[in-house]
This record gives sequence, structure tokens and C-alpha cells, in this order.
Amino acid sequence: MKIFSLNTRYNKLKSLGAQAATLGAGFIGFLLLVRVLDPAAFGVWVTYSALASIAEMARTGLIQ
Repeated sequence: MKIFSLNTRYNKLKSLGAQAATLGAGFIGFLLLVRVLDPAAFGVWVTYSALASIAEMARTGLIQ
């Protein structure tokens, strides 16, 4: 039973690390976009990102 507990803890820690890495990569990517793009191009990117997120939420909602 103890081996199962250690494996479960390891898997949870690995999942938490993956989520933290994704969050960090997204934050760094955002900072790079803000520095590189001019305000008009950044506005276009934000609009595209928002529309893609809405489409993904709709797709997920239709699947479930």
C-alpha cells in the first residue's frame, strides 16, 4: 500500500510541475509579446487569442 501512496504523490507532484511550467511559459511569452509587438499588432493578437479561446470553450461544451 505504501508503494501506491508514493506513486500517487509522485504523479501529483509531476502534474503540479507541468502546470507550473505551462503557467511560466505563458507568462514569459506574454512579456515577450508585449515587448516585441506594437500596440496595434498586440491588439490584433489579443483579439485572435480571445476568439480562439471562445471557440475552444464552445468546442469543449459541445463535446460534453
